[in-house]
Amino acid sequence: MKTILWDYNGTILDDAQLTLDVENQLLAQRGMKGNYSMDAYRHLFCFPVLDYYRKLGYTFETETFDDVAREFHRLYAEGFSSCGCVDGVREKLAESKKKGYRNVIISASRQDKLEDQVESLGLRSCFTDLIGIDNLLAGSKVEQAKAWMAKTGTDPETCHMIGDTLHDLETSLAIGVQHCTLVAQGHQAYDVLRDRWPDTVHTMREVIL
Repeated sequence: MKTILWDYNGTILDDAQLTLDVENQLLAQRGMKGNYSMDAYRHLFCFPVLDYYRKLGYTFETETFDDVAREFHRLYAEGFSSCGCVDGVREKLAESKKKGYRNVIISASRQDKLEDQVESLGLRSCFTDLIGIDNLLAGSKVEQAKAWMAKTGTDPETCHMIGDTLHDLETSLAIGVQHCTLVAQGHQAYDVLRDRWPDTVHTMREVIL
């Protein structure tokens, strides 16, 4: 059985604008350079997220990364209702299901948040497994993905990873999945993605399952 491994934030959930709005709000509250455009954000964003925050100018001398992350997640949760699905993703999920593929989410979101949000989007029945992490600090998905692959005995040659960041590519390759498509509708720019990976598209509707 073919398995589609989906990233969540920016790939299924269209939350880039909310993320940018919260980031600009946090920067403004601290009197830091901000008011970034979506294009600027997509060129700045990276993993680990701590490195991204340092790019924005955070030094964490008077507050910790944990403090900033908790404030971000509080404001993000307040605005979450404004988010929907990335354009084209519902159609791709329906196509995948029609073809008999197994759909699995591998996310840097905390497990309970991931489950609640996928349910709120009305997508829970589309996925056999939801794989998140155990904290709010946007850590690596690699170990969780490796554990799931080992537990389920999934052959990486039967998998296709779909994501919106270079971390999704790194996750894919780390678990032995060579078939990866990056979609530039989320948190990183097309040229950033395409520079590292040839199988990069502008929109979800261009993805070939």
